[in-house]
Amino acid sequence: MATGTPVAAGGSDPLAALKAAKVYERITAADGELWWALAGLDKVSGRVVLAAEGDSGVEGLKAFLRSDLVQFFILKVLGVDKKGDVVSTRMKIVVGQWTGDSVRGKQLTKAGGVKPALLSYMQGAHLELAIHDKASLTEGDIERRLRAAGGAHQPSDMVFGRGSTTKMVAGFPPVGEPRLVAADDMTTTVPFPAGWEIGSPLPPGTFLVYDEPAPVPQPKPAPAPAPAPVPAPAAGPVDDAARAAALEARVAKLEAMVAKLAAKAGL
Repeated sequence: MATGTPVAAGGSDPLAALKAAKVYERITAADGELWWALAGLDKVSGRVVLAAEGDSGVEGLKAFLRSDLVQFFILKVLGVDKKGDVVSTRMKIVVGQWTGDSVRGKQLTKAGGVKPALLSYMQGAHLELAIHDKASLTEGDIERRLRAAGGAHQPSDMVFGRGSTTKMVAGFPPVGEPRLVAADDMTTTVPFPAGWEIGSPLPPGTFLVYDEPAPVPQPKPAPAPAPAPVPAPAAGPVDDAARAAALEARVAKLEAMVAKLAAKAGL
């Protein structure tokens, strides 16, 4: 499929990268091959980049969602209405924001103005999504929401993609190891063809997914050292005069006791 030129946004326009790649024109074209596009904030420069695109539906898009990023996606859905030999289609545009579970506040602040600009660029959307969990982003849920907002005249079918192509355009690759899976269940692993590389066409009936690596266990902190014993207070200098006076008082007391006992004994 055709892909746009990798471009990072510059200047004051947050969507310069998407406009340079003609994402709106390509995704809304009646015979366009582009079904979804994914953009995000580069964590170093803070610029918006076009990260990935494809014709593979929601599952292909989800492979590029990262837990450490705020990302924005545009998804095309075709409502197909069949009446006898007549087939008509109506295009629906879904705009969403993905927020990974390890995103911090600074990135959220930078991303605040992107979604309104994206909605304006796409001339509105039939459905807006805010996603924090990959499991909640499904074609079934999107179809249910679109039908609920669609009124009485419902299409007979909804199409989310017509191929199995995904392509990293620029910016940040998915985290983890790539794996081919069967398109019918999205879990069964399929061997890679000999000589296959990232960006090459996928075998028919397969999707490319990325298994995020397990978190690296962090070493337990060493126990804090026991507090040092509190030293006994140092003895102060002895007052010789006071000591002598105390000793004399004690001797006098003993002498008085002896005299008293002698008197009782008649000595």
